[in-house]
This record gives sequence, C-alpha cells and structure tokens, in this order.
Amino acid sequence: MTSHYYNDTRPLRILPIPPSGRLSYTESAEPQELGHISLNNLTKNKIIDQVIGVVTGDKPAAKSRGSDFSKFLMIVDPSLYRPGESPISLNLFKPQENLLPDIREVGDIILCQFNGKAQAVSIKAVSSWATFDGDPNAPLEPRPTTWSENIRVNEQQRNIVRMLREWWHRQSAEAEAQQALSTKSPSMKSVRPLLTTAEITSDKFLDYVGESMQHNHHTIIKFMVHIHRLCPFTFSTMSDLIDKVTHDCSDPDPNRSLMTLYLTDYTENSLLDVDLGHNPLGVTGQRILRCNLWDQNVSAARAARITVGTFVFLRNAKSMLDDMGYLRLVVHGDKIRPEGANVTRIKEDDPRIEDLLKRRQEYRDTMAKERQIEERRAREEGERRAREKAEQARQPTYQTIIKHTSIMPTRIADVLRSQVPNKYRIKARVIDMWPSMLEKLARPYCKACNLTLEPARDLDTTCPHCAAPMFKDAYMYRFVFRIQDEHGTTMPVIVCLDDANVFLAGLPPTNLYENNCTLQALRNRLSKLCDLDAIARPLPDRPPPSGNPFLDWCVKSFVPDGGNRRQYRVFDTSTA
Repeated sequence: MTSHYYNDTRPLRILPIPPSGRLSYTESAEPQELGHISLNNLTKNKIIDQVIGVVTGDKPAAKSRGSDFSKFLMIVDPSLYRPGESPISLNLFKPQENLLPDIREVGDIILCQFNGKAQAVSIKAVSSWATFDGDPNAPLEPRPTTWSENIRVNEQQRNIVRMLREWWHRQSAEAEAQQALSTKSPSMKSVRPLLTTAEITSDKFLDYVGESMQHNHHTIIKFMVHIHRLCPFTFSTMSDLIDKVTHDCSDPDPNRSLMTLYLTDYTENSLLDVDLGHNPLGVTGQRILRCNLWDQNVSAARAARITVGTFVFLRNAKSMLDDMGYLRLVVHGDKIRPEGANVTRIKEDDPRIEDLLKRRQEYRDTMAKERQIEERRAREEGERRAREKAEQARQPTYQTIIKHTSIMPTRIADVLRSQVPNKYRIKARVIDMWPSMLEKLARPYCKACNLTLEPARDLDTTCPHCAAPMFKDAYMYRFVFRIQDEHGTTMPVIVCLDDANVFLAGLPPTNLYENNCTLQALRNRLSKLCDLDAIARPLPDRPPPSGNPFLDWCVKSFVPDGGNRRQYRVFDTSTA
C-alpha cells in the first residue's frame, strides 16, 4: 500500500517502531483466519473491502486544498510492528470535520470500510469507519460519535478488534518493561502521553508521575499527597505508621483487591476535589489526584513500600469522573499478564520527575512565604486585641442612654457604604468636636426667618437677614462630633434641634458667654464623652483618643433639602 504523506504544520502524535531486539514479536494466524488482511500484504492485494489497524500516530483534522476536511493517521498490526517495518499512513477525507474519525489516544483501533471494493492505494474510496477504545477491558462497541450511518460491525470484525487490542496491550507492556530496565535508549517511549495533573481530562488513557503520602483512613489504605512537612517525621515514627496501616477489599468481588492512592505533581486541576477529608499535612488547592489500583497493582504497591515522599509512576491509567463529578484515575490489572503491574516506585534522580521537583520547591517556597504572612497577621491581630482590652479596662464606666437597645450595632463602614436613608445603632467614641470652643455650641436664631447667627458675647438686637427683632432666649444647640468605631473607621454626626435638647437633657440652650453656670455643667457633661482639653489643641499636638469611652449612638442618615451629599444626625440619644 502506498504511504500518503503531505506537508503541513499540524503536530503529530506518534509511537516510533522499536529498534531490533527491543521487543519480542509472535505473529498469530488467528486474525488472518477471520479475514483480516495484514497491512504489510496490502500492496499484494489489488482489491480490498476493509482495513483494520492500531493507531500509532495522528494529526488534528485540517482543511484540505479542496472543499473537504482531512485526517492523517498512521496504523500498524502485528505484520508491521517489527524492526525494519514502517506504519501505513492514511489520509481520510470528509466534507465536514465532525464526520472524520474520533481518535482520542494512540492505541485506538480503527476499522475502515470501502464503498464496495477498492484498490488499497485509493484512500478516498473509504466510505465509513468506526473507532474503538484501545483498552482490552473496554466494550467491543465502536464509539457512537464516530459511527457512520453506513457501517455495520459484525462479530467477525469485533473478534479482530479484540485480538488487535490484546496484541497491542502486550507490546505496550513489554515496551514499558524494557524502558524500566534501561534509561539509555531514548527511542523506547510510552504509547500514552505522560501528563501532569493540570493536563488531565476525563476519559483518557495516560501515564502519570506523582509524589505520595500514606495514611490510614477508615479501613482502606490511602496514599495522600506529600506537599510540605509542617513537622519532621523520624524514621521510627514513619515505621510505626506503616505498621498500623491495614487493607480492606471493598470491591464486591472478594477475589479482587483495591488500593487508593492520593498523588500530586504540584499542578492544579479544576476537576479535582478541594476537601478530601483527613489531611494531616494541610494540602491546599486542587492538587490531589485520587487513583484506584486493582488486582496485582495492589501487591506491587505494597512491595514497593510507597510512603510519604515516594515518587510513583502509573502506566496505562484511565481518567474518569466519579459520581460527584470529580476527576480520578483507575489502573486495572492485566488479565493477560497477571504477573505484570502498572505501578512502580521511581527514584528521585529519574529524569521523569525533574520538572516535578522544581514545582515542589516553588510550591514550598510559596507556602513558606504565605505562612510568614499569616503568622505576622495573627501576631498583629493579637497585639491589637490586647491593646483594645487594656484600653477598655482603663476606660470609665460612663455610657449614653439610647431608646433602641434591641438593635444590633452596625459598623461605621457599612453605614457609610449604604446609599439609602436609614437608622442605625453605632458603638463608637468621640475623637473630635466642632466647634471645639464650648461657648459656640449654642447659637442664637431668629424666630422670624429660622436662621442661626454666629455666637458672640454681645447679641445684635435685630436679625441681619430679615431685620426682625432678636430675643435673648432664642438659642439652639448645633455642633458636630467625629466618632470612631473599634475598627478605626470614622464619621461625622450632627447634634442639633430637638435631638440636641434630648442629648443634653437638663441643659437648655442659652448664651454660654453669659451663663457660666450652664457652661460649667456642659463642660462636666461632655468631659465624660471625651478629653475636651485634648480636642482644644491643634491636631499635631493632640494625644491619641484611646482614653475616650466607646458609647452607644442612635444615628440616622439623610440628604438635606436642596443638597446632594448624605449627612448623619444623632437622635434618641441622651447623656443625662
């Protein structure tokens, strides 16, 4: 059969043919007895009606020079998988990309049927095809997404697919064994991709390298990820831990064994669970990949004594989603080679974990920095709470009286953030007052126009705004506090009108320049709220207001008529 290659830049997945002496090969006559035409004999057959082979290389579908889409494949069977032979390459064409074969992994089986009969060199004569999962344990049914409406798979073809699967599985196992014996032959590569945790998706066959941790969880042996050691383990401690680990066969089949591994390569995958239960080393993020080992792989894992920090290589693992939608791996036993195993322990100098070691060090450095930040934050928070507790112990027991004691206090930051009029209860202390001169807290006002005047020792006889006569008893309180809550947020609150008379109950507003008795009583009252002498000083010279008590305040927000800026006013609060 003529090989069909074409020039393009699409990436090619390919398994190289092993060099002479690397793999054993035993050709069986069974496929030929079922009507299978060996691929190395296609050039000798002028007319064929089907081709079946194992995919060892493929390229993504691409637009051809004409109106069709093309798919490039390389296939083998036992007749070609030997030194000196080359795979058969195919170019398949369809007018729509989704009609091309769905090749997911190297090792998949493809069955091509021709329209009637055709010459082997005429690739465009392929009318339909079906692809099969390369796993020997998978059902012998073609993938529904690739099944053309014209194809019918009979029992004879299913048997050929089964034989090719088992043959390819044996060759893959032998290739892996040869790779384990020697690292000097770069041509010996796994038939599956070696993926990181971040690269794994569901329903794939793959190889994986990760670091493990062993711990006892209920009655199933679980190997959890070793991320970083919060405290060092001595050898005797780990030996005691290993001795206490037990195993339970949780599969309904009592003749099968199950072991669960939890592995990491320090990359993250959004399909992984964050919380995997008991986690003594505090693993963070979606970095833990769960893997179920079956059959002889359990014995192999036990014999390898996989413990904390052990590096593990998984061969031919199948990725899938569990009932909760979380990603996991499954490594089944080999029924054809019951003595073989797909889990091995590898050394730290193995080139396959070079990138993993770099990522582990980067992760440990990041975790160390984060721990330092958290420790500093915790220390600062502890110091702040200690200061607040000491301040509260020094604070006087004086407290304001409010009507709305059933309302929970609100943080000033939340009050300032709200954009709708509302009423709040706030726990805060006074840190400033305006005006700071007590004589100016009560202002004269005109009963005719309701405007206030600047306080002064000598009162004008007429209102400068409307010329109406001024009365000596026409005064009202109007001043502003700046208050601060325990979180350090501040806000201004206005004390005025009838709410000011409630706040300073028993001290009616008057000319404080003339009424020394009321002025002294006002000073005594406000001195319980704050240090008036400190407030009278310029800001750079003021001491911190740590001695001022935290008081209850009822505050309502409002927007004055004709204004656009929200203001805050004290109500239903008394200092009497």
